[in-house]
Amino acid sequence: MFDNLVLKYLDDTDYSEWSFLGALKFLAKHTKYSSMDLPEIMNAFSYHMRINATSPHIYKSVRRKASSLCTVLSSAMDRPEVQQFVKDQDIQHAKVSWISC
Repeated sequence: MFDNLVLKYLDDTDYSEWSFLGALKFLAKHTKYSSMDLPEIMNAFSYHMRINATSPHIYKSVRRKASSLCTVLSSAMDRPEVQQFVKDQDIQHAKVSWISC
């Protein structure tokens, strides 16, 4: 579900601005998700970063950025700003779910 949106984020965003938090914010503008969706989002982001990091058809600077993001992705969820954003998404998701009932 998130694979195409992550790819759109990467296509629409200059590679120098790529970040996991940036991807989460982009996804929030285009779909609803909660912390329960994070493993799937992280998998999609990681998948596309690995492709960019290893593709010989992409500029070396883009490969370096993607490789760097692959390395730090596992610790991205420990960053306070990511945790706060995800918490805000959960609150938003709960409001939408409650209103839908």
